[in-house]
Amino acid sequence: MRVPLPRWLQGGGPRRTGPDDATLRDGDLTGADLRPLDLTNRALAGARMASADLGGVRMGGADLEGAVLTGASLRAADLAGTRLREAHLGGADMSRAALRGADLSWANAPGLVLAWAHGPDAVLHGARLMGADGLQAALRGADLEESDLTSAQFPNADLVRARLGGADMRWATLTGADLTEACLDEVRGENIVLEGATLDAASLVGADLRRGGLRRATLRAADARRADLTGADATGADLSGAGLADALLDGAKLLQADATGADLTGVRAEAADMRRLVAPRAALAALRAPGVRLQGAQLQGADLTGADLRSADLREADLRGARLDGVIARGADLRGARLEGASLRGADLLDARLGGAVLTGADLTEVVLEGAELAEAMLDEADLSRADVTDADLSNARLQAAVLKGADLTGAMLDNATLCRADLHLADLTGARLSHADLSGARLVFARFSETRVYSTRFEGAHLEGVDLAGCIPALTM
Repeated sequence: MRVPLPRWLQGGGPRRTGPDDATLRDGDLTGADLRPLDLTNRALAGARMASADLGGVRMGGADLEGAVLTGASLRAADLAGTRLREAHLGGADMSRAALRGADLSWANAPGLVLAWAHGPDAVLHGARLMGADGLQAALRGADLEESDLTSAQFPNADLVRARLGGADMRWATLTGADLTEACLDEVRGENIVLEGATLDAASLVGADLRRGGLRRATLRAADARRADLTGADATGADLSGAGLADALLDGAKLLQADATGADLTGVRAEAADMRRLVAPRAALAALRAPGVRLQGAQLQGADLTGADLRSADLREADLRGARLDGVIARGADLRGARLEGASLRGADLLDARLGGAVLTGADLTEVVLEGAELAEAMLDEADLSRADVTDADLSNARLQAAVLKGADLTGAMLDNATLCRADLHLADLTGARLSHADLSGARLVFARFSETRVYSTRFEGAHLEGVDLAGCIPALTM
């Protein structure tokens, strides 16, 4: 219930200044209707105005440091440049208030209503704003560093270039907010909601965004180095050109996210879901992502040098021209993947599944393919020099003009494989199966054939200098 203006404040014109500052400071204005007053530039530090009605009051430049305004109505009030440091504003209503340059540092304001407030360059450093309502608030360039925004609601707010470093933003909601060029370094933001928010060129270095909601958020050219996004949902997010080096993405969702040209060097993304990720030319060197799901991902020209992709799902992924030198992809599933022109020098693909994969022109020098499944894979003109293909399944694979110099094909299954014009100089085919394989025109100089199965194998035009086929099954003579 609104309390009328006290008798000792009555009289005068429609917008009167009232008594002197000391009288206002020392009086108890709890619940009073103070709308008739003009408090511009008044010295009212420590004033008691809990539940007072100050709607529309001009208070620009006033000193209300430590004032008690709990539950007060400041709707549409002019608070430009007002000093409210350490003020008590719990449950106060500042909706549509003018807060340009106002200082609310260290204010105690849980549940403060800032909906549609206009406060560019306002200072809320260290303010306690738990559960605050900032719907569509305009706080461009505001200082919210070290503030407590736990469970605060700032949907569609304008926080462009706002400073939020070190703020506690757990469970805060900023759906659709504009945080372009904002600073969120080291924020504590577990379970924060940033769906549809704009964070282009924002800084999130070391930010804790575990289990955060970033669906369809845009973080173009954002700096999120060392950020913790464990379990976060960034489905459909735009991360193009973003810096995420050494970030944590374990269990995160980046389905259909756009990470074109992004820097994810050293990222840890164990069991992350990145299906249909769009990341051509992305830097993913030293990625630690065992069990990651990258099915259908677009990784053309990406740098995955030294990445840990053990048991990863890369089915139908597009890795054309990608760098995968030294990759550890043991047990990975690359069936149907496109790896034309990719470099996999020294990669470890032990027991990997590459059935139907396209590796035309790929560099597989010294790659480990022991026990790998490459049935019906296309390896035309690929370089497998000194590769370990022991016990691999290459049945029905195409290796036309492929280079397998010094390759270890012991126990490999090459039934129905096409090896026309392939170079197998010094290759070891001991115990390999070549039934119905086509080695026409192949270079087999000093290749080793021992207990090699060669039923209906074609050797027309093959170069067999230094080769002994007597130990084949069945035995062949030159």
